[in-house]
Amino acid sequence: MTRSEFQAELGGILRLLREHSFLAYSPSGRREYEQKLRTCADYFAYLVFRKTGVPVRALPGIVAIESVREATYGAGRTLAARAGKRARAMASKATGLDRQYYAECAAVWERAAAKLAEPDRD
Repeated sequence: MTRSEFQAELGGILRLLREHSFLAYSPSGRREYEQKLRTCADYFAYLVFRKTGVPVRALPGIVAIESVREATYGAGRTLAARAGKRARAMASKATGLDRQYYAECAAVWERAAAKLAEPDRD
């Protein structure tokens, strides 16, 4: 997958989210909007997997897809790096097996962000 293809796919994910953003402003639509956020975060995780080959997961609260303003490759790379940082912060607050789980999740996101930062070879 090229950077242009990644950027186009990210644009589609953001378009889906923006087309349903009106749901966030009504109490009855808030739950549906939260579902759209989770779906878009899952789409982004799959997009990162397709680009890097690293099997990342979009756990709740880790991928802040709603914070992306422009569908650029750099924005996707930054979002992946931020997901790693958020997972690392969640690991530091967690205890027991949760700590280990979030730490492993953070390591995977950090590896994916590093691969996104590498220059394309094709």
